Amino acid sequence: MLVTISRTRLLCFAESLHLRCTPSLHSSRGYSKKGQDSNEINNEGSEKKRKDLLLSLPKTKLTLTLRDGAAAKREKVIQEKTGFSKLYEWQRNQKQRPEFVLHDGPPYANGLLHVGHAVNKILKDIVNRHKLLEGYRIGYCPGWDCHGLPIELKAIKQKDNAVNDLRPLTIRNRARNFAKGAIKQQKATFKRWGILGDWNTPYLTMDPKYSSCQLNVFYSLYKKGLIYQDFMPVYWSPSSRTALAESELIYNAKHVSQSLWLTFDARTIPESLVQLSEGKILKKPVKLLVWTTTPWTIPANQAICFGADIKYCCVETADTMYICCEEFVPTLKDILASPAEVTLTFEGSELSSMTYCHPLNNEELPVYSASHVTSTKGTGLVHTAPAHGHDDFHIAIDHGLSVKSLIREDGSYSPEAGPQLANKVVGKDANETVLELLGDHVIKVEDFVHSYPYDWRTNQPVIIRASLQWFMDTSSVKETAIKCLDSVNIYPKSSQNSMLSQLESRTYWCISRQRSWGLPIPVFYCRSTGKPFITVDSVNHISKLFLEHGTDVWWKMSTEELLPESVLQKSGIKNSSGFVKGEDILDIWFDSGVSWACILQDSNEEADVYLEGLDQFGGWFLSSLLTSVALNEKPPFKSLVVHGFTVDADGKKMSKSVGNVIDPMDVVDGSKASGIPSYGADVLRWWVATSGLQSNIPIGSSILTRCNEEVFRLRKTCRFLLGNLWDFTPDKDSVSYNQLLAQDSYMLHLLHDFALKAIQLYADHRYNKVTSIVDRFISADVSSFYSSIIKDRCYCDSRDSLARRSCQTVQYNILDVLIRLLAPILPHFAEEVFQYLPKLQHQQDCNSLFKTKGHNINPEWEDLAGYHSFQPSLQIKARFNEMIGPETPSSFDVIIWASGDLYNNLKVLQPTYVSTNSALVEILQASQVSLSNQRLDSAMDDVELVTASCSLYKPDSDATEKHDYVMGVLPCQLYMCTRCRRSVAKSSALRFCSRCADVIAEDYQ
Repeated sequence: MLVTISRTRLLCFAESLHLRCTPSLHSSRGYSKKGQDSNEINNEGSEKKRKDLLLSLPKTKLTLTLRDGAAAKREKVIQEKTGFSKLYEWQRNQKQRPEFVLHDGPPYANGLLHVGHAVNKILKDIVNRHKLLEGYRIGYCPGWDCHGLPIELKAIKQKDNAVNDLRPLTIRNRARNFAKGAIKQQKATFKRWGILGDWNTPYLTMDPKYSSCQLNVFYSLYKKGLIYQDFMPVYWSPSSRTALAESELIYNAKHVSQSLWLTFDARTIPESLVQLSEGKILKKPVKLLVWTTTPWTIPANQAICFGADIKYCCVETADTMYICCEEFVPTLKDILASPAEVTLTFEGSELSSMTYCHPLNNEELPVYSASHVTSTKGTGLVHTAPAHGHDDFHIAIDHGLSVKSLIREDGSYSPEAGPQLANKVVGKDANETVLELLGDHVIKVEDFVHSYPYDWRTNQPVIIRASLQWFMDTSSVKETAIKCLDSVNIYPKSSQNSMLSQLESRTYWCISRQRSWGLPIPVFYCRSTGKPFITVDSVNHISKLFLEHGTDVWWKMSTEELLPESVLQKSGIKNSSGFVKGEDILDIWFDSGVSWACILQDSNEEADVYLEGLDQFGGWFLSSLLTSVALNEKPPFKSLVVHGFTVDADGKKMSKSVGNVIDPMDVVDGSKASGIPSYGADVLRWWVATSGLQSNIPIGSSILTRCNEEVFRLRKTCRFLLGNLWDFTPDKDSVSYNQLLAQDSYMLHLLHDFALKAIQLYADHRYNKVTSIVDRFISADVSSFYSSIIKDRCYCDSRDSLARRSCQTVQYNILDVLIRLLAPILPHFAEEVFQYLPKLQHQQDCNSLFKTKGHNINPEWEDLAGYHSFQPSLQIKARFNEMIGPETPSSFDVIIWASGDLYNNLKVLQPTYVSTNSALVEILQASQVSLSNQRLDSAMDDVELVTASCSLYKPDSDATEKHDYVMGVLPCQLYMCTRCRRSVAKSSALRFCSRCADVIAEDYQ
């Protein structure tokens, strides 16, 4: 509702309320110049103004400049000054603190770090530093995965020698040196990022002590019957010449296979089919129709499988009777392109006694029922080669078929395949040769695009190939492992199904590899029988040798030295001449998967947190869980924290060939080549935190620019707050909570609410939400609201006045709480601010924020009653700002008429009728405010009045009530004070307002 009254009448009314000029507590104008030099707040002009007018202008040595790599340079100084490198050891000596252990999933020691490493290590550091500030003693031993094919291949490429020309010991020596060099580089980078950890004694999977422990775990699993040797199909990489686990596969969705439809001539026709067809099936040759995408496996065919419940048809042409599933008949007619008719439909079970001839050697082979056969893909009849398929292998076991592997380690046919196939290579000329040999058995060939497994290191296709390997029986521990997951917290919760699906699909784990750079499997084989020999005594002896001489002794020493008579005699064997040592090494996932046993002895072989990328559900998470459950019947972790993968700003996978890769050290130090300025490590860390645990983590120049702006905004706000504390000593100058001004108490409530939310978000690992509420708190609550209203009393009030010390107390607490909440993400910046923050007496000798503990949140600050009572004034402020639009609030006087509970509420903020320095004036930022519960009895011209309402909280009913008020706004009637720059001076002849005059006079007394 709008009412217009005359300005003259309004002024008369104000005069009747004893309008007078009083000391000011408010100004929206500060004295720091816009675009002020980024060095310390203490330039010549402001210092002169400080002395002449006795103004308490901001003063701090915290600089703003970010030019020319200033942030990165500052960080190095801060790391040295605050003892980043010594902090881990210091906190480990705080024996009275409770323990928190984050176990490090070891990165590969095979080159420079990428942004994925930055995400992983920085997230871990955020967890650790947050826990450290909460008063915990952190256990974080960084590790490196040192074995494996990637390192071995890089070691081999260091020289011109071909792999076959290098002896195992030569390869191992080069690989070890390569890993050491990579570790040195990576360690320096991690430390530059501010990662807190035991960098003096990290764990390395190639260390003798670690290897010795790993052997003991291997034998413990073997003794329980969970590790066994078998000849069975495994994923095999011809390019790497080794077996692979499922976790070492990547899938190419655009792989092209050569597929073919071929026929197998039936030899024995079941009598039931003869009867069903009334003898017609015997009048023409019967052919079983099969579809395959692996023609090279046909020479190893041992059977054809059908589905007992699937309907099959006899499709008759002029000279042939084809058998296939009913669903495939239309496709068959298209392929044949000649008249074809279904003459018989029958259940698959009718095929059970049929036999057929192998198309290459004419061997008579069986047809079996199998549950894995479907009619939705292919012909409903499945070619079965036990050496080259998991389902095929199980059929062979069930029916006693032989498992023949005709493919050698390099993917070529062995001589057993026959002279025409020998030395032909899968993926090169094997398919073409098989097609030639099959001749008329092939009725169609075409390319088939599908998802196919590739070696994750060489990026080449793999095959399934039967070989003698060592396995862990995961099916025996799978059920217990699934139950154990009930006690594990997984963040984010949406990832829990990924862990379960990995467990449910894993029946066995191939743990042996046919390479040189790794931990040898401590097994010997009988020369005559091939039977493996392994005992507790043999493993203990080898373990001792590894500790004393390193793992190379497996290749350096003879079998007699590795398996001496003293060990054999305990098993009733006289000498080792009948044995040969094994040549296999352990899978790297077994290496890292038993780290809980080798590193976590002091924490009962259990960590509070494992934190890795999504891919580790099938990797380190899984191998760690399976081995721990197998031996301890419990998971090695209480919580799993899972993050996503880095992509470019457009959501595309980063690739050197595409040119969209960003080097994390370019973000820190800058790079002319990539066009990235030097942001420093904290901006890199802020980017990681803002990304959270989402599945895709984008990075690009615009994203980094935004992160830099957000960190700069934090720095600017903290610099302002620090500048206002130049003469504040917490022990001496702090104002107790019950003496704080109402607006200061309200700000502490906002701080309390913000801090508790942030702490909970840290606990839930929602770091992107932490950065979001920090940015909002800084922008809305601190900068836009609180900092803007307290400048006047902070700069212009008497230095020791209650009002000034009250807002200094709040600013000190904002900074103290804020840097503790920022410190896990921005440790360099938080430490820098802490160096300049006024210290409590007991903190005077403390050089690091992280050597203090707690978030210093006072429960008094919650003060819900004070929060609710403050809301009406904020609603009136919002309405006032709407009325004046873009105009400056300090250019106006405000008159408010209210009644009842609302009037009483506002009167707490302004006890007098008229004021230029009340809390209500400061909140509204007006020149002066008149507050009355008396309404004018008539309308007048020229002055706009607004009738509005605001909500007032009623604690008795825990609800709000609407209360009306009337507000009038008119141009300010007083005069500008030269000192505080507010229109509060009583006369144009006066240079100062009464408040400023009192402050100056006080200084001269």
